[in-house]
Amino acid sequence: MKRLIPITVILLWMTTVQAQNKGSFVALKGGVSIPVGDYKAKNLENGSFTLPGFNVGLEGVWYFRKFVGVGGQFGFNLHPVDVRALGYEKVKADPFLMDVTIRSEPYQVITGAVGMFAKWDFHQVLSLSGKLLGGLMAVKTPYQLYKPEYFQTGPDYYEITSSRDMNFALVAGAGLRIKASSCIAFRVGGEFVYSKMVFGFVTASGTRYEYRKIGFINTTLALLILL
Repeated sequence: MKRLIPITVILLWMTTVQAQNKGSFVALKGGVSIPVGDYKAKNLENGSFTLPGFNVGLEGVWYFRKFVGVGGQFGFNLHPVDVRALGYEKVKADPFLMDVTIRSEPYQVITGAVGMFAKWDFHQVLSLSGKLLGGLMAVKTPYQLYKPEYFQTGPDYYEITSSRDMNFALVAGAGLRIKASSCIAFRVGGEFVYSKMVFGFVTASGTRYEYRKIGFINTTLALLILL
């Protein structure tokens, strides 16, 4: 009898948790990341010359109501630099520069955010979801090596070292979830991520600051572990 009491308590607890479960999950996601706005622009004043890259991330949601929940996510993005376009704009801006070869690392972006999630079940295995989150974004600019060719004399090469900044970020997204079993689901979706950064670069004449808007759309395929 004494042994049955703990077992009964555990079974009752599991039943209660199952009864309260409204679609909560943890997820692993990844896909293509597409820069937008000034972040992808090909100009020296405001643009970052970025190209589509990739994203990976983790997400977790607890639905305390059938349609509404709270949760958070963590993501990592890489965006390569269009060195051909960057070099072209550098040559246009410098009358003494004939040509330039550029080697560049990608932009590295880390985002963590929390907020509200919602879902709408319109079929036994299909549902729509949405989210609106706020958090922090950390960005590392690429290290770049320049090999210029001047009309007259000039340096054989010069470099631009990486800079970092962190600021508040907004995340908004939506997706279509397909339930494969009682514990597994898949989701196809997308999210828009946005923030503003100020990058400082040390030069011979002092520190130079660049103000950049960081915005991109992540297209994702996610594996959901239903709780």
